[in-house]
Amino acid sequence: MRSLGASCADCLGSCCRCGVPTTVQDEPVGSEQGQEFSDAAYAGNIEKLQEMLGGGFDINSPDTDGFTALHRSCVTGNIDVIKFLVDKGADVNAEDSVR
Repeated sequence: MRSLGASCADCLGSCCRCGVPTTVQDEPVGSEQGQEFSDAAYAGNIEKLQEMLGGGFDINSPDTDGFTALHRSCVTGNIDVIKFLVDKGADVNAEDSVR
């Protein structure tokens, strides 16, 4: 199992400490499917994450705000979801697509 990257680990305590802007973009950055995946990560819905990954969804795709599901799960501090995403290949060094 891979270890969490420093940026992800920093987010576990507080999103504000990682320095990523948290403002919503004027125009969507990612896809609606990326948003659905990110929402599932934020909600801790591992069953939905498994379903979408089984259907070929790219685990590192950003949501409509430009954040990855891994970042969203770090914001909530849900260790089970974070471990699940990392085990399934989420890039712990991926940068959010925030403009």
